[in-house]
Amino acid sequence: MLSDPAATHKLLRVLAYRMRHHPPTTPEDRSEHQKLRPPLHDLWSAYHEADHAGQDLVPEALSGPHLPPKNHADAHREAVALVLNSPRSTREVLRTLAARARDGQLASGEHSGTVAAATDLLNALSASRTHRSGYRPR
Repeated sequence: MLSDPAATHKLLRVLAYRMRHHPPTTPEDRSEHQKLRPPLHDLWSAYHEADHAGQDLVPEALSGPHLPPKNHADAHREAVALVLNSPRSTREVLRTLAARARDGQLASGEHSGTVAAATDLLNALSASRTHRSGYRPR
């Protein structure tokens, strides 16, 4: 593959796209992601130095480490977007909340907003006829 410039370029573009649009979600994945950035950046740079006709710009995903959000509100929005953009993550959050509710962990006053949001979700699912009565979780 590395002997074919077009295939190498495509591979590098796919890797850059995946790093940019599919960020890691677990600490282990984040660690691996950080380890892969420098060699991918070096490979990208070496490829484009050898190919003077190619673009010399390094894709955003391969340049420097991802900067953390500037404030708590930005971090919160980023975390919410990350979860909601993944059906698997959304499902895991909902199942975890259901388990905590069964265990009585959401009964305290600090979780009243969470319970209200869950009630709102259940009402919205019923109103849109997405929720089927008699549904039994696994």
